[in-house]
Amino acid sequence: MKGFMAFALILSGVSTYAASSEPACILDAASVAEFKKQKEDLAGKQKEIQDREGELKAKEDALQAEMKKLQDLKGEIAGIRADQEKQREAQVQKVVEAIESMSPKASALMLAKMDDGLVAKATEKLTSLKLAKVLAAMEPARSAQIATILAAGKKGANDDGKSNRSISSK
Repeated sequence: MKGFMAFALILSGVSTYAASSEPACILDAASVAEFKKQKEDLAGKQKEIQDREGELKAKEDALQAEMKKLQDLKGEIAGIRADQEKQREAQVQKVVEAIESMSPKASALMLAKMDDGLVAKATEKLTSLKLAKVLAAMEPARSAQIATILAAGKKGANDDGKSNRSISSK
């Protein structure tokens, strides 16, 4: 009978609860408050993540702009180097033309005082006959030095010892 009474009390409570205007809820107020707090915390963290994503996007955009500037500068440097190489080649060509038009003795005196790099580039472009005459007119030590420079340039040109830069026969 006790079980029947308990069941009757439960049924009367359900019918009373169902008749009330409050919605049915199985959570207590503390659980609801904690859920709301977690929801607010989550919203705050989402806002923080969005802010960080915005900062990262701004930094990424700035980095991309800097990379573009660096690429532009790299292009400018390449252009400047190409211009400088053209100028050096024009200077070498002028030296070659001067040597070709000078006597072997005068050419020998001029080459004896020039920088080894310029001598190597200029003598590579001389005809074999002109180069032979100039080296013959030069003091033996400097002539040997220039011959060594030319030989080293040809051996260093590629693996099989053949030079990509040949002495032209004008």
